Amino acid sequence: MIQTATHHAAAALATATSVFGYVLVPLPDSILIPLTGAGVVLAGVLIAALFAGLTVAWGSRYLAWMEERARRLAVERDQQTAIATAAERTRIARELHDIVSHSLSVVITSVLHVATGSVTFASVLALAILIRYNISR
Repeated sequence: MIQTATHHAAAALATATSVFGYVLVPLPDSILIPLTGAGVVLAGVLIAALFAGLTVAWGSRYLAWMEERARRLAVERDQQTAIATAAERTRIARELHDIVSHSLSVVITSVLHVATGSVTFASVLALAILIRYNISR
């Protein structure tokens, strides 16, 4: 895209130079053709066309740059979303691991109490409440 704009500018400059050369070309008797009203208008039109072409080329480059930037920002946003999702899943997995391991510890402790025979009504009631609490979490 940049080469195209440069080529357009070079072509417009070459055209303007050739027109000015034609208007100011020396005649055989060394008389220069003066710039008449039509020549000034023609020069103005050529300069206006040159700047219009450059403006369009710069605008096209700017739009291409903006589109590329928007595309890169969309990719970055998607990457940030994926990172945030992975972090949230990791956090949830850690919490589940903590809950399950604690509940399992409570159950193992309950089994050990029953196996050793050191079970009282108060300890069974406390363990039942603790188990119920852990299951409801």
